[in-house]
Formats: sequence, structure tokens, C-alpha cells
Amino acid sequence: MDKATHQIKTFAACLSKLTDISVPWRHAANSAMTVHMPESHFDLVRVGLLTYGIPPTQGAGALSLSPALSIKARIVQVRNFSTGQTLSYGGTYTLTRPSRIALVSLGYADGYNRRMSNKSHVLICGKPCPVVGAICMDVIMIDVTDIPPVSTGEEVVLLGQQGDYKITVPDIAQWANCISHEVVSLLGARLPRHYVS
Repeated sequence: MDKATHQIKTFAACLSKLTDISVPWRHAANSAMTVHMPESHFDLVRVGLLTYGIPPTQGAGALSLSPALSIKARIVQVRNFSTGQTLSYGGTYTLTRPSRIALVSLGYADGYNRRMSNKSHVLICGKPCPVVGAICMDVIMIDVTDIPPVSTGEEVVLLGQQGDYKITVPDIAQWANCISHEVVSLLGARLPRHYVS
């Protein structure tokens, strides 16, 4: 018997002993349990990741989920840099060619994890573009050398789809070496929320 099955059986056994206590709502299922263990449902389930259309486990990929969360920002500046110049705090990225770098007004204070420095990419003009340099509190730097010229105000997709490419919460979790729950839980309060139907 696996651990989850054992826990559900133990929970059910405890509930059966509560004969003199009224328990109006019995629940033990998060998103993963909702998908994989119907016996864990009891009176209700608590779907967190599923609410956003995020698969809670690798085995949940067969579900027909539609992403319900995206993160977008805008380019605030584009600058040209020379070969050999370093970017960001600590000079964590050295340019190996003349490059165009776009600054985007979003950083780790908004929940864009600093552990993704020099590992992640964003979508601009429907193309993936690498995040370069250390992710700062309020800004990230994007190498836009390989796409057509962009300007201030251009949309940047950090999570979601643009053109034929998409970035998912599991992608971000992999880049940040964390779990999907951490990605959505750390989204900062200063990120504006727009609800669409």
C-alpha cells in the first residue's frame, strides 16, 4: 500500500470513530488526489493547481486542461551592448557578441524567481528570447538580438502563449528548481490582476 492510500484509510478510520461529533465537511483531496484517488474525495475536494489549468502531477497530463493564468509585462527600454560587456548585479552574464538587450519591468519582487537567472526565457513577437543576467528586484533583461527590432511598450509573455510558443507553470518550476505550487504562490501582490471571461 502506498503512502497516500494509507493516509486516506487512516483518515477514514478516524472519521468512523467520531460517532458523537458532527463533522459537516470531510475533505482530504488536493488537486493530485482529486485526479488520481477518487476514494479521497469524501464530501468535497480542494483543487488549487487545477483551478489554474495546471496539471498537479506528471501523470495528469492526459487531462484536458486549459491554462487560466498568464503573466505579461512590457519592454521599458532597449539598449545596444558590445561584446565582452557584463550585465546585471555581479556581472553574471558576459556578452559573446554585440547584442540588443530589452529591459522588462518585472522582477523577483513580483514573483519571477531569481533562481531562473540565465536559465529562463520569455516570449516576444511570438519567439522565445533568453533572460540574461541576474533577475533583479524590479527588472529582468532579455536578449532580443535574434528577433526583429522591438521597441518600448512591446508585450512580453512570461507565462502563457504567444504565437506558436508557450511557457507553462511546470516550465517555470523546472527553471527555478521548485514545484508548481511555489510558482503560483509567490506571484507578488503588486502584479495587476485582470480577470477575463
